[in-house]
Amino acid sequence: MAIGELLLRLAIAFIALLALTRLMGRKEISQMTFFNFVSAISIGTIGASLAVDPSFSIRNGLIALAGWTVFTILLGFLDIKSKTARLCYCRESNYND
Repeated sequence: MAIGELLLRLAIAFIALLALTRLMGRKEISQMTFFNFVSAISIGTIGASLAVDPSFSIRNGLIALAGWTVFTILLGFLDIKSKTARLCYCRESNYND
Protein backbone atom coordinates (compact mmCIF):
# COMPACT_ATOMS: atom_id res chain seq x y z
CA MET A 1 0.00 0.00 0.00
CA ALA A 2 1.36 3.39 -0.97
CA ILE A 3 1.95 6.04 1.68
CA GLY A 4 -0.69 8.31 0.12
CA GLU A 5 -3.34 5.58 0.29
CA LEU A 6 -2.38 4.77 3.88
CA LEU A 7 -2.67 8.42 4.92
CA LEU A 8 -6.04 8.72 3.19
CA ARG A 9 -7.30 5.57 4.91
CA LEU A 10 -6.03 6.82 8.28
CA ALA A 11 -7.76 10.17 7.82
CA ILE A 12 -11.04 8.56 6.78
CA ALA A 13 -10.95 6.08 9.67
CA PHE A 14 -10.11 8.81 12.19
CA ILE A 15 -12.86 11.14 11.01
CA ALA A 16 -15.42 8.31 10.86
CA LEU A 17 -14.51 7.06 14.35
CA LEU A 18 -14.59 10.58 15.78
CA ALA A 19 -17.99 11.35 14.24
CA LEU A 20 -19.56 8.03 15.21
CA THR A 21 -18.31 8.05 18.78
CA ARG A 22 -19.62 11.60 19.23
CA LEU A 23 -22.96 10.40 17.87
CA MET A 24 -23.03 7.58 20.43
CA GLY A 25 -22.33 9.99 23.27
CA ARG A 26 -19.54 10.36 25.77
CA LYS A 27 -19.22 7.81 28.53
CA GLU A 28 -16.64 7.42 31.20
CA ILE A 29 -15.26 3.96 31.85
CA SER A 30 -17.19 3.74 35.13
CA GLN A 31 -20.47 4.41 33.27
CA MET A 32 -19.93 1.78 30.58
CA THR A 33 -21.78 -1.50 30.59
CA PHE A 34 -20.07 -4.63 29.37
CA PHE A 35 -21.88 -4.21 26.04
CA ASN A 36 -20.64 -0.61 25.68
CA PHE A 37 -17.10 -1.76 26.37
CA VAL A 38 -17.30 -4.58 23.81
CA SER A 39 -18.86 -2.19 21.27
CA ALA A 40 -16.06 0.33 21.77
CA ILE A 41 -13.43 -2.35 21.21
CA SER A 42 -15.28 -3.69 18.15
CA ILE A 43 -15.64 -0.24 16.61
CA GLY A 44 -11.94 0.42 17.24
CA THR A 45 -11.01 -2.88 15.61
CA ILE A 46 -13.16 -2.15 12.55
CA GLY A 47 -11.59 1.33 12.34
CA ALA A 48 -8.09 -0.12 12.57
CA SER A 49 -8.88 -2.65 9.84
CA LEU A 50 -10.27 0.13 7.69
CA ALA A 51 -7.07 2.12 8.16
CA VAL A 52 -4.39 -0.50 7.53
CA ASP A 53 -5.88 -3.50 5.71
CA PRO A 54 -5.78 -2.91 1.95
CA SER A 55 -8.07 -5.90 1.30
CA PHE A 56 -10.78 -4.21 3.40
CA SER A 57 -12.52 -1.68 1.14
CA ILE A 58 -13.17 1.82 2.48
CA ARG A 59 -16.86 1.55 1.55
CA ASN A 60 -17.32 -1.74 3.41
CA GLY A 61 -15.40 -0.40 6.39
CA LEU A 62 -17.60 2.68 6.64
CA ILE A 63 -20.73 0.54 6.27
CA ALA A 64 -19.50 -1.77 9.05
CA LEU A 65 -18.71 1.17 11.33
CA ALA A 66 -22.10 2.78 10.70
CA GLY A 67 -23.93 -0.51 11.20
CA TRP A 68 -22.19 -1.28 14.47
CA THR A 69 -22.85 2.28 15.68
CA VAL A 70 -26.57 2.05 14.85
CA PHE A 71 -26.75 -1.32 16.61
CA THR A 72 -25.07 0.14 19.70
CA ILE A 73 -27.35 3.20 19.78
CA LEU A 74 -30.49 1.09 19.35
CA LEU A 75 -29.47 -1.29 22.11
CA GLY A 76 -28.69 1.68 24.37
CA PHE A 77 -32.16 3.09 23.67
CA LEU A 78 -33.70 -0.30 24.40
CA ASP A 79 -31.66 -0.44 27.60
CA ILE A 80 -33.22 2.81 28.78
CA LYS A 81 -36.79 2.00 27.73
CA SER A 82 -37.16 -1.68 28.66
CA LYS A 83 -36.15 -3.31 31.90
CA THR A 84 -36.94 -6.72 30.38
CA ALA A 85 -34.56 -6.17 27.47
CA ARG A 86 -31.90 -4.89 29.84
CA LEU A 87 -32.21 -8.00 31.98
CA CYS A 88 -31.97 -10.23 28.88
CA TYR A 89 -28.64 -8.92 27.66
CA CYS A 90 -27.06 -7.64 30.86
CA ARG A 91 -28.44 -10.18 33.35
CA GLU A 92 -28.65 -7.36 35.87
CA SER A 93 -30.41 -4.06 36.18
CA ASN A 94 -28.07 -1.08 35.88
CA TYR A 95 -30.74 1.35 36.99
CA ASN A 96 -33.05 1.49 39.93
CA ASP A 97 -36.51 1.06 38.39
